Amino acid sequence: MNALDYFNARLEATISPMDYLRAEQTAPEQYFLIDVRNGPNHVRSLTIKGANIIPQQELAKRLHEIPKDKEIVVYCWDV
Repeated sequence: MNALDYFNARLEATISPMDYLRAEQTAPEQYFLIDVRNGPNHVRSLTIKGANIIPQQELAKRLHEIPKDKEIVVYCWDV
Protein backbone atom coordinates (compact mmCIF):
# COMPACT_ATOMS: atom_id res chain seq x y z
CA MET A 1 0.00 0.00 0.00
CA ASN A 2 1.45 3.35 -0.95
CA ALA A 3 1.26 6.46 1.24
CA LEU A 4 -1.75 7.97 -0.55
CA ASP A 5 -3.77 4.76 -0.28
CA TYR A 6 -2.87 4.51 3.40
CA PHE A 7 -3.93 8.11 4.04
CA ASN A 8 -7.22 7.64 2.19
CA ALA A 9 -7.95 4.43 4.12
CA ARG A 10 -7.35 6.23 7.41
CA LEU A 11 -9.65 9.07 6.42
CA GLU A 12 -12.37 6.62 5.46
CA ALA A 13 -12.08 4.85 8.82
CA THR A 14 -12.11 8.07 10.87
CA ILE A 15 -15.20 9.58 12.47
CA SER A 16 -15.29 12.99 14.12
CA PRO A 17 -16.50 13.29 17.72
CA MET A 18 -19.55 15.27 16.56
CA ASP A 19 -20.41 12.71 13.89
CA TYR A 20 -20.14 9.95 16.49
CA LEU A 21 -22.41 11.78 18.95
CA ARG A 22 -24.99 12.35 16.22
CA ALA A 23 -24.88 8.73 15.06
CA GLU A 24 -24.96 7.37 18.62
CA GLN A 25 -28.05 9.44 19.43
CA THR A 26 -29.82 8.04 16.38
CA ALA A 27 -28.89 4.37 16.91
CA PRO A 28 -27.11 3.85 20.26
CA GLU A 29 -27.41 0.05 20.03
CA GLN A 30 -25.32 0.07 16.85
CA TYR A 31 -22.09 1.40 18.39
CA PHE A 32 -19.53 0.30 20.99
CA LEU A 33 -17.18 3.09 22.07
CA ILE A 34 -13.80 2.09 23.49
CA ASP A 35 -11.52 4.60 25.21
CA VAL A 36 -7.94 3.31 24.89
CA ARG A 37 -6.09 6.47 25.91
CA ASN A 38 -2.54 6.19 27.22
CA GLY A 39 -1.97 9.88 27.94
CA PRO A 40 -1.17 11.52 31.28
CA ASN A 41 -3.29 10.60 34.32
CA HIS A 42 -5.11 13.95 34.33
CA VAL A 43 -6.34 13.24 30.80
CA ARG A 44 -7.24 9.57 31.40
CA SER A 45 -9.19 10.49 34.54
CA LEU A 46 -11.71 12.41 32.41
CA THR A 47 -13.97 9.71 31.05
CA ILE A 48 -16.34 9.81 28.11
CA LYS A 49 -19.96 9.12 29.03
CA GLY A 50 -20.90 5.65 27.88
CA ALA A 51 -17.37 4.69 26.84
CA ASN A 52 -15.90 1.32 27.68
CA ILE A 53 -12.50 1.96 29.26
CA ILE A 54 -9.96 -0.55 27.95
CA PRO A 55 -6.42 0.86 28.08
CA GLN A 56 -4.41 0.11 24.95
CA GLN A 57 -1.97 -2.13 26.81
CA GLU A 58 -4.90 -4.32 28.02
CA LEU A 59 -6.71 -4.51 24.69
CA ALA A 60 -5.32 -7.86 23.52
CA LYS A 61 -6.28 -9.54 26.81
CA ARG A 62 -9.79 -8.03 26.82
CA LEU A 63 -10.94 -8.65 23.25
CA HIS A 64 -13.68 -10.93 24.60
CA GLU A 65 -15.39 -7.80 26.02
CA ILE A 66 -15.86 -6.27 22.57
CA PRO A 67 -19.10 -7.25 20.82
CA LYS A 68 -18.84 -8.63 17.31
CA ASP A 69 -22.27 -7.35 16.25
CA LYS A 70 -21.64 -3.61 16.71
CA GLU A 71 -19.65 -0.94 14.96
CA ILE A 72 -16.54 -0.37 17.07
CA VAL A 73 -15.43 3.23 17.64
CA VAL A 74 -12.03 3.66 19.29
CA TYR A 75 -11.04 6.88 21.03
CA CYS A 76 -7.32 7.30 21.49
CA TRP A 77 -5.05 10.11 22.50
CA ASP A 78 -1.35 9.87 23.17
CA VAL A 79 1.51 12.20 23.81
